[in-house]
Amino acid sequence: MSGGELFLGCHTNLQRLAKLVVEEGGTVTVGGDGFAAYGSTCGFTACRSEQNGRYGLGVYNADSWNVTGCSFDRNGFAAIAFDTVRTSTVTGKLLGRAGGGGGKGPEADHVAVQALLRNCSGVAFTCNTGLVGADDDGKGQTTPDFALLVKNLDCCVIKDNVFWRGYLKDLLLDQGGHVGGTVLRDNLGSCAR
Repeated sequence: MSGGELFLGCHTNLQRLAKLVVEEGGTVTVGGDGFAAYGSTCGFTACRSEQNGRYGLGVYNADSWNVTGCSFDRNGFAAIAFDTVRTSTVTGKLLGRAGGGGGKGPEADHVAVQALLRNCSGVAFTCNTGLVGADDDGKGQTTPDFALLVKNLDCCVIKDNVFWRGYLKDLLLDQGGHVGGTVLRDNLGSCAR
């Protein structure tokens, strides 16, 4: 997809990146998304995003993403959010303590979850892990409530993820609407309570 934009949060400012390959990037304590992408194609490897006000990585209306080997910790909403993303892979990530920014995102379904996948087609989300926790000083709300939130998936595979002590309420919040033979199975997890 041409004409996309990838934004890297730098404290409270957003800077447009011309190159859509991000390796070993990092954001800490940004008011919005740590990394935000709109209509872009990107390789996103070995990046770290933590303590951002919204998502660690928010990808919107995009395709052809490859997210590999990244770490997301204590972001305000989901560690990673794919909304209207097509033909992409997400694998080998550590998702930690997501939802520490007060519990609710822009919509009620964004409540304390490690990963949000909504309105996606042809996305493979495999071999990821996550944990619950509070702030580094042990204070603040312990999060997240759920490991995965999924809605309106078409021909996606979400499997082989492991969330040992990775949520407080349930492994999966499935809001339905899936079509096209979506595979949603073989994800393991245990409650941290």
